[in-house]
Amino acid sequence: MDSGESIPKEPISNGPGSDNSPILQIIDFDLIRDTNKFLPVFWQAWLFIFGEDRSAMQRITIAGEERQATEIEGLLYWYLFDQSSKIRIALYDNEIVGFVIYNEVLETVLAIRILYALPGLVGTKTGYRLIDSLPGIKTVIFQTVREIEPEQMFSITRGRQVKLNETPEMITWAMNWEK
Repeated sequence: MDSGESIPKEPISNGPGSDNSPILQIIDFDLIRDTNKFLPVFWQAWLFIFGEDRSAMQRITIAGEERQATEIEGLLYWYLFDQSSKIRIALYDNEIVGFVIYNEVLETVLAIRILYALPGLVGTKTGYRLIDSLPGIKTVIFQTVREIEPEQMFSITRGRQVKLNETPEMITWAMNWEK
């Protein structure tokens, strides 16, 4: 899971001319090292984005063993193992402040499953830096729930997104990635 790759720490930009921002580090998610710190942020993200509390207990199977876990923990394992997704996390002072869950569709094409930064960091380019940290990225595909305007993602795309598909529930977008 963990490639050991760590992106060097860099300032979080609060807009043009900002140079006294806190230090942000972006690393690959490691299931053993990061799960306990990640689950509360993932739960908060799910509640914020979808308005669903995923703290209820359920039975899940991991590596052939059944056990009790929260729904959010089940979702984490679903993304990682059933969907073969990868996760990058943004750290500030060793605390998770944002993350991106993604799938590599082709060599340079990424599907963003979930992008989240703590509400206090929206507008600090945390989401942009999470996506930009992914190597070789040329095209990004992402979906939005029809009723929820993804302000953070649209601030990153700056109007370059193209609508690929529309269903009653979801809209699928694509955009070329620009540094």
